[in-house]
Amino acid sequence: MRLYAARHSTALREISAPRPVVDNVLLSRIVGVYNLWLLSAMSDRRRSDTNLSHNRARTCCNRSRETVEPNLSYSYIVHLANYSDGVLYVLAALLLLALGVMIDRFWSLRSTLMRGRGLIHETAGHSRLTHADLSALLRKAGTLPEAALLDTAIRHLDTASGDTMANRLDESIMLIAPLLDRRLWILDTAVTLAPLLGLFGTIIGMFHAFSVLAQPGHAPADVTAGVADALVATAFGIFIAMLGLAAFNALSNQVRLILHQLDSMKIMICNRTDGSEMVPPRSPGAAGRAVSGEMARV
Repeated sequence: MRLYAARHSTALREISAPRPVVDNVLLSRIVGVYNLWLLSAMSDRRRSDTNLSHNRARTCCNRSRETVEPNLSYSYIVHLANYSDGVLYVLAALLLLALGVMIDRFWSLRSTLMRGRGLIHETAGHSRLTHADLSALLRKAGTLPEAALLDTAIRHLDTASGDTMANRLDESIMLIAPLLDRRLWILDTAVTLAPLLGLFGTIIGMFHAFSVLAQPGHAPADVTAGVADALVATAFGIFIAMLGLAAFNALSNQVRLILHQLDSMKIMICNRTDGSEMVPPRSPGAAGRAVSGEMARV
């Protein structure tokens, strides 16, 4: 009985004794430290995101500034050429070649056209052409294409006339014609080739522009700026084509006018070496006044 009472009193003391609070204090400290760490991590993440957005904005500003001022930097022009894998260098060489042909042919054809016009007017003033007249015109012609016609007329003046003389002069014109439009095929080729080369350079630039998407942390402005750089090749090619087309049409028109002068010279030689005297034509103003006078007398 005593033993049972002793055990019961011991159990009552254990139940009534206060529980230790060490575990609760430790748990609250751990939770507090975790909360502090979580707040610090969130703050660091927010700060890094802010810095990244600032860096991207600064990159976009720098890229836009470089895009706005592309012509002010030689390094940017080299960058554009390298961005198309050298296609812009080929286009630049094509432009220089086309400009050289334009200057050379324009100077030569313009001089031939102007001097030939004066020779045509002087030939039209003769009613007949003798050996002396043809020789004088030949000396004045110099290196003009009309010199070949005059030389042919001198060599066949005593042996051919009429259709035979015309055939001899046509043969001379056929031999001269290929020399007038020489090197114009370069302009024709540049007009066709330049836009294709520009498009090819743009496609290569597009490859470089979209390859940025495979890099981590890329900015959308890098892709758009790369596309803008790639389109420069197409614009350059179209510019060369437009310039070459305008020059080709202008030079072809001058060749056509020179061929017309050669045909006019052929007809004048045939008309003035057929044995009959040619009445020199009057100017359009004098002819109009003469017709008006005849109508008034009627």
